[in-house]
Amino acid sequence: MINVVVSGCNGAMGRVLTKAIEEMGDMTIVAGIDKNINSYKNTYPVYKSPLLVKEECDVIIDFSKPSNLSGLLEYSVNNNIALVIATTGFSEEEENKIVSPYTIQRKNSNMKYIVLYILAVIILVFLVLFIVKYITDKQLENTDIDYYNIERRV
Repeated sequence: MINVVVSGCNGAMGRVLTKAIEEMGDMTIVAGIDKNINSYKNTYPVYKSPLLVKEECDVIIDFSKPSNLSGLLEYSVNNNIALVIATTGFSEEEENKIVSPYTIQRKNSNMKYIVLYILAVIILVFLVLFIVKYITDKQLENTDIDYYNIERRV
């Protein structure tokens, strides 16, 4: 079982990620991080800062804001926890912080970052597929059209 902390858990993508992980059998969310800790009723504890997280985890998946980068990097580096950064909008300075020699050295390998970026892409693809399925299902529920008996007109 992979224990996950979701950063930005109460945002739009964080809620989608939470739902997706809850439907998976090999991952579980042990905690969340969000500035608005009470905006949604989660099945896991939510903290305002990564430095307050008490639960042990294998990976943090970040769908928050660039302003949260420093705390996430500090927590993941100091606790040797994988960090998947799916947040966008970083400045050049922030991007350099992510791949700095200090961070890579503390993580023991450049490969972890390559794997994390690949994992982030896989998660994003999974989320897009999940969203498309969800939207399609909702559209089909909210219509009276019988899609199976439509005559094709050419």
